[in-house]
Order: sequence, then C-alpha cells, then structure tokens
Amino acid sequence: MAGTSSLAELLSDPATWCGREALARAVADELGVDPTVAEVVAGTLADNEQARREALARLADAHLSRRQASEIHDNVVQGLTATVYALELDDRPRVNHYLHQTLSAASELMSNLIEERAGDLDADQALVRSAPASLTVR
Repeated sequence: MAGTSSLAELLSDPATWCGREALARAVADELGVDPTVAEVVAGTLADNEQARREALARLADAHLSRRQASEIHDNVVQGLTATVYALELDDRPRVNHYLHQTLSAASELMSNLIEERAGDLDADQALVRSAPASLTVR
C-alpha cells in the first residue's frame, strides 16, 4: 500500500482528506470491506466533518455577535444612560461631554465592526443597511 495513508492517519486529521476516494480506499484497505461499502462510509465521514466545520463556523459567528452586542452596550448604551442622568440634573457640561464621548466611541466601534466583517463581504456590501436611520420626535 505504498503512497496511501492508513485509515487512522486520515481520520486523525480531516484536513488531509484528499477527497472521498482516498478515504474510501483507506476504509476498504483497513477494514477489508467492499469498495462500495467503503464509499458509503467515506461519504458519511466526509459529511460529518463538513457538518462539524459548519457548526464551528456558526459558533464562532454567535460568539462574535455576543461580543459585539456587549461592546455596543458598554460603549453606547451606558454613555447614553449617563447623558440622560446628566440631562435630568441639568448638568449641561456633562451632557456635552457624555454625548461627544459616546458618539466618538460609537463611531470607533462601528468602524471596527465593519472592518471585522469586511473579510466576509466586499467593501460596498459591508456598508449596506437593511433600513435607513429613523429619528422621530414625540
């Protein structure tokens, strides 16, 4: 079996799988099963590996979204809350300071978020919004 990998070697590192054919040959050689059965086993293993990779990608995406939400809360919501309290106390210098600080933090945060996602999208898509900004007066 010169030039072929053993089943154990292939299974230990799915990144080395050269396709289902190599995996099927290793399964057939190692287990001594019919090549058709080996192809089914190899297909199942490859499908499971793809599902694992997709699940890891979704988990990484969820982690990124949670971190981004936390940063928005810490940098924007808390700044706006401090601004509201300063307004209630009629402390204009603090209102001005908190608003400028919050706007600056929000701007930096949005730039960072766009940069993080820019790898997934081209530059034009990264700036497309689902809806325009809307401010209403009560």
